[in-house]
This record gives sequence, structure tokens and C-alpha cells, in this order.
Amino acid sequence: MESSDHAHLESMFTKLTMALLVCILAACSSPKKESRAILPADLHGHWNLVSAFPDTVDIKKGTVENRPYLSIDTAKKTIGGYSGCNSFGGEYTLLKHQLTIADLMATQRGCIGSIEPTYFSYLRRVTRYEASQDSLKLYAKDTLLLSFVRQPAPAKQP
Repeated sequence: MESSDHAHLESMFTKLTMALLVCILAACSSPKKESRAILPADLHGHWNLVSAFPDTVDIKKGTVENRPYLSIDTAKKTIGGYSGCNSFGGEYTLLKHQLTIADLMATQRGCIGSIEPTYFSYLRRVTRYEASQDSLKLYAKDTLLLSFVRQPAPAKQP
């Protein structure tokens, strides 16, 4: 009987050793593709609007100073900017790549022919984003609404 117990223990040990070896080899043999995760910090900064989709709105009208932009502060979870007519601000929530912009407060200056109605409408519809070091795209589900480029940081004075 003792021989049978010994054989059973040896068999179990062999099976456990083989299972452990298979797990180790599986973990080592298939290197995982590393994809850089977009971090909320990637959203932080000043973003200049370059296009609104569909291209029914001419954002290049007027001067560069009158073009819409977003400023996102990830530490405070606030969003603000300029709509092409009024300054605005508010809060946002972020869950992975889902972005929800809360009700925005804006100054009440009237501007005829401004992109503002479209811009605010699109900001209210945003459900997700894609960001990289120098571009930000805001979507309503799978529809691209607004595309931005990061404004370069001002050069430091000596």
C-alpha cells in the first residue's frame, strides 16, 4: 500500500510540475504588445480647434485670436475656453475613454455668424475622446465631431 501512495504522490508532483512549466512557458513565449495607454494627463493643456465635422462650419473665418479653443485642467477636472464669441467653463467626467462634459457656463456676448452654436452643440454631444501628445479628437459615439491640436508651450525666457 505504501508503494501505491508513493506512486500517487510522485504522479501528482509530476503533473503539478508540468502544469507550472506550461504556465511559465506560456507567459514567457508570447510577448505582449505594448500599447501606450492614453492617460488623463494627456488631456491636460490648451487645445486649438482645427476642424468641426462635418465641415459645414468655416472655423478659419476671422483672426487666429477668434478661433475656438479648449483648455483642460486634469487636476481640477475643469474644461473651459473660447467659442469664437464667448468664454466658457465647466466640469467634465472621465471614465477610461468616455468623456462627458457637464453644463457649460458662458459669457453672454452676442456674435452674428459665429461657430459658437455648433461648437457648444458638439461639446454637449461628446461621449468619448482620443488623445495623443499633440492631437485631441472628440466623438459622439463613433462620429468625429471636433478635432484639436495642442498649443505648444510658450518658449521659456532666459
